[in-house]
Amino acid sequence: MAAAVVHKQPSAPALPADALAAKARDILQATGETEGYALVLGLDSGQLVEELVRRSDLHVIDKQAQALLGAQRWRWLLRQVNL
Repeated sequence: MAAAVVHKQPSAPALPADALAAKARDILQATGETEGYALVLGLDSGQLVEELVRRSDLHVIDKQAQALLGAQRWRWLLRQVNL
């Protein structure tokens, strides 16, 4: 029986903090949205999410964090911020 082959998507190199801040600013300018909800998919780092939260009034849902925390912990965290 052959061993299972697992392919992992290569991760991009980490961006410096100022590049992440500029990326968050560019995203907010391009969308024109600074309030409401944002769903983030496929990030290796939470730093971009932090910058989006810092620079807007968005409620950001990070699916990567949700998967890592598990559903029960995620629901508890959402209740803590009244979502």
